[in-house]
Amino acid sequence: MAQRSLKNGVVNLEQKRNWNFVFLVLTCFIFSTCFAKNKPQSGGSNSAMYASEKPRQPMDQTFNINNWGFGSADRKTLMQIKSKIDSLYGPKSTPTVCPQDGWVRYGNFGYLIINIRTLKWSDARRTCQMLGGDLAIIKSAAENNFIFSLLKKQKTITDWGLWLGFVRKADNKFYWIDDTPLAKGYTAWGSGEPNNAGGNEKCGNMFGSAGGKWNDLPCDVDPAKLWKYAPVLLCKKKQIS
Repeated sequence: MAQRSLKNGVVNLEQKRNWNFVFLVLTCFIFSTCFAKNKPQSGGSNSAMYASEKPRQPMDQTFNINNWGFGSADRKTLMQIKSKIDSLYGPKSTPTVCPQDGWVRYGNFGYLIINIRTLKWSDARRTCQMLGGDLAIIKSAAENNFIFSLLKKQKTITDWGLWLGFVRKADNKFYWIDDTPLAKGYTAWGSGEPNNAGGNEKCGNMFGSAGGKWNDLPCDVDPAKLWKYAPVLLCKKKQIS
């Protein structure tokens, strides 16, 4: 029994290391594509700079997946990450703002769902920030319904739906990422929520069903037991008129 427990512990540790590497690949690629290739050069006006700038050449693919030591499930998820990034930056995409494809406008904001399970709320937020946005702050029932309609269009909808941009702070109250208390605005909690099950549900998500209702959830989902339920990413950013 002890030997089996040790073996399982080693496997789980290796899985966590692999997922850290996956997220590092995704983050580094987004950063290099969105910022390094569009970094302004010094000297001259903006109009002169863009006038002399060579057209961006479309890429055949964003990165190759070789034998990186992942199991079949991990490789499948990495392929999903690659497919999503390729759809944003592939040959048919020549965005002037990074990224452009995939964002859906609603009012003065753009919304993007990256339909890949993400185990950590902090990783989800960091990815959105790298894309020029952040996790969503929802201010009305109409906006909530719009976001849920986007979620329902995804090929894969997990039980825990998608991450939202609010957290529980030291006073045991929830706040949006702009420090606005949830209690002072629109909310859409599910039945019996928030319940802080286990005493560690400090982040927020929208259920994949139940009409877009909200839930409190641990900020770090256990990959060994709860991977299939993990939320996906929803990013929101201000649109330029």
